[in-house]
Amino acid sequence: MHEFIARVMAAWQELISVVLANSIIAIVIFFVGFIIGRVLGKVVEKILKEMELNWIVGKTMGKKLPLAEGIAKAASAAVYAVTIFLALRQLGLAKGVFVVVGAVVSLVMIITVFLNVRDFFPNVRARRALLKQRRLGQKIRVHGIQGKIMHIGWMHTKVRAEEGDQYIIPNATVLSESKVFPKG
Repeated sequence: MHEFIARVMAAWQELISVVLANSIIAIVIFFVGFIIGRVLGKVVEKILKEMELNWIVGKTMGKKLPLAEGIAKAASAAVYAVTIFLALRQLGLAKGVFVVVGAVVSLVMIITVFLNVRDFFPNVRARRALLKQRRLGQKIRVHGIQGKIMHIGWMHTKVRAEEGDQYIIPNATVLSESKVFPKG
């Protein structure tokens, strides 16, 4: 019996030493990786700003974009992601975490598709009715907007207001809530 207890105690000591060693290594990986990510981000941003990337892109596109900062943040984020993966792998948790993250991402994608499809079918059905009941150039009022129908698409109708503003309104809303005005 004494020999059994000694073997159990030795196994526990070995397990604790392995877990403790792996935990310390994971913590070191975590901190070193985050330091490297932060430094890399600052270096990339400094290099891109010295190359005047924001000015070049702004002049080319005609818009002011903080591209250097965005690229620097993306570089830092990539290092952070690799660091987290390596730390979790050291702890033996990487596979489980990626399964959970994959499941969450899949769930979010399914919900997004469902919410988009939910609006798709009523608007497509309303389009068929709008094509029969309304015509291009016809004056309507919907939600306080008065203007002419410029386009009836699969999902929405474009209405140009008298002031020249263009509004995009879901077909189902145009069908159920618009009032037609006589010419004149």
